[in-house]
Amino acid sequence: MRVLYNAMKYPVTYVQGPPGTGKTQTIINVALNAFYNEKTMLICSSNNKPVDGIVEKLKFEYRGEVVHFPYLRLGNFEDIKKATLRIRELYNFHTNKTPKDELLDKIKLSNDDQNARLLKLSKIQEKRVEIENCLESSKKLIDSFKDNSSKVIDVVKEQVQQLKNELKELPEVNNNEITSLFIPLNENY
Repeated sequence: MRVLYNAMKYPVTYVQGPPGTGKTQTIINVALNAFYNEKTMLICSSNNKPVDGIVEKLKFEYRGEVVHFPYLRLGNFEDIKKATLRIRELYNFHTNKTPKDELLDKIKLSNDDQNARLLKLSKIQEKRVEIENCLESSKKLIDSFKDNSSKVIDVVKEQVQQLKNELKELPEVNNNEITSLFIPLNENY
């Protein structure tokens, strides 16, 4: 969720994590979102495997027809040679299908509402994490003081209580709330 938001907001987004945590799918979602919003993007990695995985997922069909998603895979000489051929293929591609502007506008309006709700949930979650981190740091600070009767400790304990109260007031954000914002397109689209 955060990666998609950051990718749309900032010029550079870094995605890192252990294998099997959904990085490739997240990057695919960012690429599709960027394309949909008429933006370009560069995906790079220190090795070829992640990029190859993304390229494979960008080759897909919709209603039995190949989707000619505009991407170029660069890298070694063979990849550049294939990219040159792909440029020719994309340049020569022609279809009689036209975008359904009314439908696209409807989807964009729906996405705007979903994005606003996603942003609101993101801000709540960020605030919760910020408070939780502050509480953890405060606990360490209190534990590190040798003199528990110190006025500094009293002030910190008072602030801890305020943070706990603030945290209680914030609603918890769960994955179901977030995933419910992403409604897959059905066959009518």
